[in-house]
Amino acid sequence: MFAIMPPTELAKRINTERQILSERYSCFKALKPPVHITLCNPFWTSDEVESEILRIQNWADYQKSVQIELKNFNFFPKPKNPVVYIDVMENSYLKELHKSFKKELKKYKHIVQDSKGFTPHFTIGYRDVSPEIFPMVVKEYSKRFFSGSFLCDKIYFWKHNGKYWQILNEFVLKGNIKEQTELTLF
Repeated sequence: MFAIMPPTELAKRINTERQILSERYSCFKALKPPVHITLCNPFWTSDEVESEILRIQNWADYQKSVQIELKNFNFFPKPKNPVVYIDVMENSYLKELHKSFKKELKKYKHIVQDSKGFTPHFTIGYRDVSPEIFPMVVKEYSKRFFSGSFLCDKIYFWKHNGKYWQILNEFVLKGNIKEQTELTLF
């Protein structure tokens, strides 16, 4: 899985929100993964492909850091497993970064990409948020406030080791400008 992770202090605040939801509504599944924004859903791969993925740094060298703003809570009202999340403010550069990243991933044939749109967010409740309690959660979290921001300057590649997610690589967004050569007749 590829993800964006916030700095430690903001991750602690987001995790506190996950814990509050878990305690109030007995929804614990969102506590398992680290706090993150998913850029590419989990996929099965081999050690060979994992080594090949290191080439993504070449792409990352030309990507600029992006400021990410968080504001309040929102919901995916799925019929079976609704989702509660901290919303990421609309950000055209983040969407462009994601689009460019998905294009880069097409070079790695073993990475299966989904065709869903990109709605950046920090999940605080999912999988075990039942449809029965969801209206109560929406009522409460529609009135709650959250804000935060951070500079995203890295993308992380995670692997699940059977017990938990671990970071295999981080790709630093360096923002280098591609040199352009001009042909002149003089």
